[in-house]
Amino acid sequence: EVRVYDKLNGREVVVTPRELATIRRIQGGAFGSAATEMYPDYVDYVTHHKEVSSLFKAAYEPKRRFVPSKWEAMRVHKLVEGLRAGRILTRKQRQAEEDRRKANQDDFVAFAEQLWASDDDDDDDIKVKGPPRLPAPKLAAPGHAESYRPPDEYLEREEGDDELNFEPQKHATMRAVGAYPKLVEERFDRCLDLYLCPRGLKRRLNVDPDSLVPKLPDPSELRPFPNARVLRTFSGHNAAVAAVSCSPDGQFVASVDDAGVCKIWEVLTARCLRTVRVVVGTSDDDDDAARAADAASD
Repeated sequence: EVRVYDKLNGREVVVTPRELATIRRIQGGAFGSAATEMYPDYVDYVTHHKEVSSLFKAAYEPKRRFVPSKWEAMRVHKLVEGLRAGRILTRKQRQAEEDRRKANQDDFVAFAEQLWASDDDDDDDIKVKGPPRLPAPKLAAPGHAESYRPPDEYLEREEGDDELNFEPQKHATMRAVGAYPKLVEERFDRCLDLYLCPRGLKRRLNVDPDSLVPKLPDPSELRPFPNARVLRTFSGHNAAVAAVSCSPDGQFVASVDDAGVCKIWEVLTARCLRTVRVVVGTSDDDDDAARAADAASD
């Protein structure tokens, strides 16, 4: 056991044999650990594999391979001329041309859909260049007079009746109907109207009809509410009615108020037939009023 005095900390330190051997190796210029080798064997990590060259001439590239080929030069020259003339497109140019073609196709499809759409369609998603499409005015629906078998009252026309520009005729079958002589003229006039007559675009508001109806509250939130229907009103009492009695046959009703007035009513007409003054006592007024009403009804 070796003890060494530490001047810095002012105490003695016990040095083990292993630590003492390490100190001696460091003082001698060696590594602190005995397992570390100072001069190991050199290992060539790059060229330690041996390369064996072949003795055959076919293993080497001939020098003519390094000379540019005239056929390749002609091919490259042809490609360059095609790129300059525009016959050959680069990858970016082909992609741009494909995108342009798809965009034109989509525009044509949208225009065709809007062109053949019905007049009731109002699709704001279809955007077409140019002025908006104006729907043609609709023709009036044919009436009974234009039928191939109209009723008899349409066949008898009065003088001066110029509402129809033709004479109604009755046929047995539709196959017996002849050619309309003014068909070409009317179609031509229709085409002129569509071509020459000015038309204006009418804006239509797309409003949900349900949004215009006010929202009704829940019936459960409105309670209490009357659940009986008032058929007839009997008016004539100046005080609160205390008792009501009906006759056995249901034709008359007697009512007594707090002021002691008894009235006899007719049920069907709500007419007061008789008014009787009844003296009501101070005790048990409701019972007395009921007895008075029963007596008046009797």
